[in-house]
Amino acid sequence: MSEVPVRGTSAPPGAAGGSAGRYAVAAELMALFDKDPSWIPGEAAAMTEAIHGELTALSDEADIRDLTYRSSEAVLRMAAQLLPTSIDVRDAEPPPAAVEYARALVRRGVAVETLLRAYQVGSAAWFERWAARVRVSERDADRLSAALEQGASWSHAYVTALSGGLVERYSEERERWMRSAEALRAGTVKSLLIEDAIDPVTAEARLGYALAGQHIGFVVWARDHDDADITRLDRAALELAGSFASARPLLHPLDSHSLAGWVNVTDGHRPDVAACGRTRSVMAAVGNAHEGIGGFALTHREAMHAKRVAELSPVAPPSVTSYRTVALVSLASMDIDQARTFVQAELGPLGSDDEAWSRLANTLEVYLRNNSRVRPTAQQLSVHENTVKNRIKAVTDALGEPVEPRAASLLVALELAPLIRTAGGRAPSQS
Repeated sequence: MSEVPVRGTSAPPGAAGGSAGRYAVAAELMALFDKDPSWIPGEAAAMTEAIHGELTALSDEADIRDLTYRSSEAVLRMAAQLLPTSIDVRDAEPPPAAVEYARALVRRGVAVETLLRAYQVGSAAWFERWAARVRVSERDADRLSAALEQGASWSHAYVTALSGGLVERYSEERERWMRSAEALRAGTVKSLLIEDAIDPVTAEARLGYALAGQHIGFVVWARDHDDADITRLDRAALELAGSFASARPLLHPLDSHSLAGWVNVTDGHRPDVAACGRTRSVMAAVGNAHEGIGGFALTHREAMHAKRVAELSPVAPPSVTSYRTVALVSLASMDIDQARTFVQAELGPLGSDDEAWSRLANTLEVYLRNNSRVRPTAQQLSVHENTVKNRIKAVTDALGEPVEPRAASLLVALELAPLIRTAGGRAPSQS
């Protein structure tokens, strides 16, 4: 006979919870029934059928049914050992097969409520059969009543004790399993991002995300790190991904205040940033759509570049930045010190935040974007054409040469100027 696992020590005969005296009739019948070698296997089979017949959340695959049976059989054999003893039933610990059953359900994503319900269903099925067998075995009315009452009382206390231990084991396994699964997922994402050789089928199985087709990568983060909340970031990420596609996104924590994500989209899809501004009070950056495993890494890099530009920009959350709209600025601002030198050399005083110079810089940008045409510039700024001419002359005087031959470099410098002022010598975070 194997040792019965218990939490505490044996109680003296007659102690609360012990079997001596209090459960004497049930213990006697348990010993009698246990002489039949087919009894416990038959009871375990009946419990298994009842459990799988009622709980659709349990897989009906052969390996899970086998684990259900092994757990039921182990619980019954321990009951047969424990009931005749003076051990307090409240100290009973789950047998190894029951612990393995709980761990297996964790790995299959079955909720702890389903595990506990399985024990309730199994216990009910066992007691029904126990009562039927007792009625056949006992002719004495007093003993029959005692056997039924004692069996019900003891089995309830027994299942309650086992349930507490199983919840504890389930929680430990779930925490371990989640850490292991998250570590595996994180490692897989890292391999994809640095474009290590990795089997796509294996990667997809680990991530629960299809790597074929086109991906849009995005990042959400809290600009104020003290205000970061993972639930809020998750919610914002799901909202953002939902504006691109109906497919469920893959989310990957970068740190305590930022979250990366990917979503599969249809061919030729372009992120509609105007339609995805619902990011609550967080910031977001979005890459372009790219194909396959290589595209998975590329769109993430673009999203991170857009994030860097957004962190340098004087914008307040909520805000969504698309790499498509800031690609040139992203490239030009990779070295922030060099970018500052470039802006100062190109714009001179127009790069300052002085109101008068800022008005001239704004006029210059609109003028150059309108291909140096005065009339559309005036219309866009809602000023007289002569005002535009005077402002452009003031710009030319400040720069010491005509602006038209330098249009490309001036436009880049004008886009960089707000970032340079916001940066103030600091570098953006690199999550």
